[in-house]
Amino acid sequence: MHFKNERIISHHFPTNWLLKSLDLNTCDFWICGYLQHVVFSGMIANVAELKTRIAQHIHNINKDTLRSVVEHDISWFELAAEKRWTAY
Repeated sequence: MHFKNERIISHHFPTNWLLKSLDLNTCDFWICGYLQHVVFSGMIANVAELKTRIAQHIHNINKDTLRSVVEHDISWFELAAEKRWTAY
């Protein structure tokens, strides 16, 4: 498998993430971190099992959790707009 660098979401990615960035990816960071934690909590035998685990854990995220994440992000975006933060 080949993954292009521009699609990687990682704390260890060689490109620094701007602390005040208004990029609308915070939900992506949360969901990727959460899935990485739960999917890789045990050994994975093959790609089929990996795909199954990812699908299962996505399905198991409850609506209240997603709602909370979205509400937090909305609050953060409102604060950022109020402060007129910039990425530069």
